[in-house]
Amino acid sequence: LEGICPTVKKSIRGERVNCVNGQAAGYACNNVDLLSFVSLSDLGSSSNADGNDIWGYTNADGEHFAVTGQTDGSTIVDVTDPVNPIVLCFIPSRVSTNTIWRDIKMAKNNLGQMFAYIVADRGGQGLQWIGLDAAIATCRAREERPYEMNEGTDFGWVGNPIFSGATNTHNIVG
Repeated sequence: LEGICPTVKKSIRGERVNCVNGQAAGYACNNVDLLSFVSLSDLGSSSNADGNDIWGYTNADGEHFAVTGQTDGSTIVDVTDPVNPIVLCFIPSRVSTNTIWRDIKMAKNNLGQMFAYIVADRGGQGLQWIGLDAAIATCRAREERPYEMNEGTDFGWVGNPIFSGATNTHNIVG
């Protein structure tokens, strides 16, 4: 996959790329235009990371966000303007070793606040949770893009011994 893997492709933003003769900016297409593409490195991931999951969230103001899963963490991206996505936050993995699978689900708590719950197939990863509206506000207030979030301050984690047996999880139901 050398040369075609997303980790080595540059981000495409600021201009819609029409699908012409089955291609849009080097990507195969079929009557679907490319609005933008954000590379894994621009999402905050390392040069040897891969992507593996994506979920969407629309806040009360009608703004749209993508929460992406990579082998070394997760990222929150404002996609309200899909031609000009804004990478807001990077949520690092609990463990330093890349994991092939990270799963994200969204669910509201009893107060109606939306949370992202993140698990991964790696011992020690446990369950990360993050209040999306608070995280988005925190990241928008920072000049650094993406802002690397901090466990315990910006997001929570639970694992051994509190959440025994669930530190290596392939999937989660929201």
